[in-house]
Amino acid sequence: MSKRANGEGSLYQRKDGRWVAAISLENGKRKYLYHQTQAQAVVALQHANHSKLQGTLKQTRDETLETFLLNWLHTCIQPRVRERTSQSYHDLITKHLLSTLGHVKVHKPGLTHLNRVIMALNSLYSLFMFFTHT
Repeated sequence: MSKRANGEGSLYQRKDGRWVAAISLENGKRKYLYHQTQAQAVVALQHANHSKLQGTLKQTRDETLETFLLNWLHTCIQPRVRERTSQSYHDLITKHLLSTLGHVKVHKPGLTHLNRVIMALNSLYSLFMFFTHT
């Protein structure tokens, strides 16, 4: 296997037999993806590089729901909907979700956090239904 270009990531096998795909993030840290086979690690590295280019690669394990949702609105929703719709989504998420759940880490929500998400989503659904049927 030849050397990869700078910023393309690393691929190697650990002593325990697992394969590691490592990629450098914009903040200077590295993200490690562990897999059982080399083929799985290669695919994971390719997906990580693609996500990095798209700007959707999750930076760290400490990412909060606030940064995740605002990034999602900016990268996934905003290009697909009208400006007014995007603004109303932003306002609803900021007012109803981020006020109670913005500090929660994305990688490890607890049962109480999930219950809060369900309650918040129910209120958002009610608001969406109210605005769409008036």
